[in-house]
Amino acid sequence: MMSMNEQVVYALIDAELRRLQALSYSELAALIEKIDTKELVGEDGKTYQLEIQAFGTVRRAQMSD
Repeated sequence: MMSMNEQVVYALIDAELRRLQALSYSELAALIEKIDTKELVGEDGKTYQLEIQAFGTVRRAQMSD
């Protein structure tokens, strides 16, 4: 069973994938090698960083205290 924090991270990943899927080919091509970092605070008060590379491929999702 996933923890609440894991559920939050997966929900953010899913939302980002849906956003990227709505983009045109030329918009996606412009994102290549662009890395976007999202930060969120979980219900437990911890800060989570999500680093996303072009086309929504998650390179690293790490928790920082």
